[in-house]
Amino acid sequence: YDAWALQDAYQDLKLTTELQKIAAKGIQVKNFLPAADGTIAALTTIISGLLETEVMINYQPSSTYTYPTAPAAAFKSLGYQTNFFYGGYLGWQKIGDLATNQGFDNVYGGAHMSDWLHGSEWGVDDHVLYDFIVKTLQEDTPSYNVIMTTSNHPPFRVNLTKAGCDLAHIKKQLLKYPNSPATAEQLGHLWYADHTLGKFVKNIEAKLSLTLFAITGDHYGRRHIIPNPPPLEAVTVPLVLYGAGITDKLSFAEKVAGCHVDIGPTLIELVAPSGFEYYALGNNLFDAANAKLAINKNYVLSQEFGLLSSQNLHEMPKELMDKYIANMGLSWWRVVKGNSLISDDKNKST
Repeated sequence: YDAWALQDAYQDLKLTTELQKIAAKGIQVKNFLPAADGTIAALTTIISGLLETEVMINYQPSSTYTYPTAPAAAFKSLGYQTNFFYGGYLGWQKIGDLATNQGFDNVYGGAHMSDWLHGSEWGVDDHVLYDFIVKTLQEDTPSYNVIMTTSNHPPFRVNLTKAGCDLAHIKKQLLKYPNSPATAEQLGHLWYADHTLGKFVKNIEAKLSLTLFAITGDHYGRRHIIPNPPPLEAVTVPLVLYGAGITDKLSFAEKVAGCHVDIGPTLIELVAPSGFEYYALGNNLFDAANAKLAINKNYVLSQEFGLLSSQNLHEMPKELMDKYIANMGLSWWRVVKGNSLISDDKNKST
């Protein structure tokens, strides 16, 4: 999901009207980085609570045990049922095994939702996934749910005309960008992802009271309407919080910045009782004193100094540079070395 499409400069395209409506009723973090530039690496951070450090968490022996930072484990201890819904196939990148091992009670993939003949290489269309979730979740069972959609992605095979997408309007708007590397068909799939998201939020609200939504994208969609977009537009994704507990009295600090690793602790802090103990590398985004730095393996981002490549850490304050190095190092160590602070292989701990 592309953050750039939410900006005022691109509103004539009408690609993200649903999320804009949701953000207007909720709150949005605009300085928000995905954990990585690819799906599986970002998803492993959301599931494990550990930053992506190019070691492919989903293939590491340590991932067969639940990491203490896994948000689902915290929610289970709070009494929530934990569910993972993926529109694709659970064998892809061992995602089903990872979700199971990281604390999810129920793990659903595209094969649970529709006959494979009605999907694509990546799985079922978003509306099929969302319909399955609405039917599955029950009012009398409090639950923590991670949902991963697939339609805004090659091979771009959704029937957009049937879905109600006005491709003629998108084509007309694209005439303003004669050098655009994106096609109307590709942008139409962003519209479809947004359109089905809006319907899902309305359907869940009608069925389940006290629902809190945290809406983000796994990574930038890699398709902008201009050939060389500003760096910030080419890397950021949205984060919108909406629903139960998000009131007019609740807001983010002006300088807030975050990453996928911060979603877990933010949600836990919103629902857990005072004194609840949990483990996290990320920050509660409502903690203004600490939630000032967005981190991933390629970039850091803050309102103070903007977007920096991780190769230029020396250009930011030392305390923030130290935080980046510590969080990336701890994530790598926990995945590769386990919970031992001793590097000698003879002293490995699981």
